[in-house]
Amino acid sequence: DANGRLVRPDGTLFYPYIGNVNAAGLTIEELRATIARRLANYIDTPQVDVSLLRFGSQRIVLSGAFNTAGEVPVTTAPMTIVQAIGQASVDTENADLTSLTLKRDGREYLLNLDDLNRPDSWLHQVYLKDGDQLHLPYNDQKKVYVLGEVTQPQAMTFKTTSLNLMDAIGSAGGIRQETADGEAVYVIRGAENIATETAKVFQLNAKSPTAFALAKHFPLQPQDVVFVGPANITRWNRFISQLLPSASIVGTGAAADYNLSR
Repeated sequence: DANGRLVRPDGTLFYPYIGNVNAAGLTIEELRATIARRLANYIDTPQVDVSLLRFGSQRIVLSGAFNTAGEVPVTTAPMTIVQAIGQASVDTENADLTSLTLKRDGREYLLNLDDLNRPDSWLHQVYLKDGDQLHLPYNDQKKVYVLGEVTQPQAMTFKTTSLNLMDAIGSAGGIRQETADGEAVYVIRGAENIATETAKVFQLNAKSPTAFALAKHFPLQPQDVVFVGPANITRWNRFISQLLPSASIVGTGAAADYNLSR
């Protein structure tokens, strides 16, 4: 930059001896020839070399779940979407990899960053240009809730294109064998319009060996609730554990009343 010449907003640049030169609309070769021709009035057979160092105002904007979101300058080296994302670094724990959006010339293009893992992915062939915006949303709105008799009940976020029932149960530590009812594995899916539609409930009999194959091919949707119900003996044990402390309290109160009355 120290040896460079800034092209001003009016499209001109200043060059020693020849003053202002109009650079707007010229190719590199045309600008070189113009400067050499005008320098010939002061220097014998001038040798001029012209190259672009950088673009002053051209930017690509990355926003959302990037570790270093912000503006990326456009340089003379073409930049692909993959290169821009690699430079900004994805927040893999919180990013929704399936909803990358490219905004260009007033239009939006939905891309799938998870497709990079596939051999037919074409994202590395898409080059960015001045004014492009890449937005990678957070996945906090795409969750599946795994509840009931599992080892680790939790709200599970989508990190890739799909999440199946087998993955969700496995990520929650699996079904608790000592307390769960294998026939009571449910997927509860709410309706988009609760006023006109009803929720859907799917049941899986996990006692069957083929159930795990079915679970692997059952895709979940955001906001689904996976519930594993307790076995009958579990319900009875919990009822007794709740009943006995209550009976103990009643008994203690009765004994106290009897002592006071005496």
